[in-house]
Amino acid sequence: MAEDRQAAGRTYRRGWRRVATAFVICAALVVLFHRPLLLALGRQIALHYAARENLKVNFRLEGNVFTNLTVRNLHAVPTGPSDVESIDIDFARADYGLFGPLRHGLSSIEKLEARSARIVLNPAKAPLRPRPPDPKKKITLPDVFPERVHLVDAT
Repeated sequence: MAEDRQAAGRTYRRGWRRVATAFVICAALVVLFHRPLLLALGRQIALHYAARENLKVNFRLEGNVFTNLTVRNLHAVPTGPSDVESIDIDFARADYGLFGPLRHGLSSIEKLEARSARIVLNPAKAPLRPRPPDPKKKITLPDVFPERVHLVDAT
């Protein structure tokens, strides 16, 4: 009789364990594929990296996080020593593959389109670098540069 009670208790616990596992998997899928959460996370990441470069950024992020992103009304101004005086972009769109950025980094951006872009740089205001670049290392463009770029009304 006691053995029957123990077996019933194990079955009861096993059922709750399955329900809890299913709930965790469903919650993880909702968080992973919930577009507003992913866009808010992308915005916070962009704000974090802009703050590290002494920039205050204001923009609206749209699109599908897995294949393309659209940035509207981007305005960036310096908050400290920075080589950027101002950045104003009305519309920018980047197209990329689902797994491309994970495999190849930002160099996998297929197409970048920008409209009404005004970017003002002043290298004299940049903070001093502690060391000159290594002469043995080849100088290349940053990974952000895509295969194709379409610029309209850019200065």
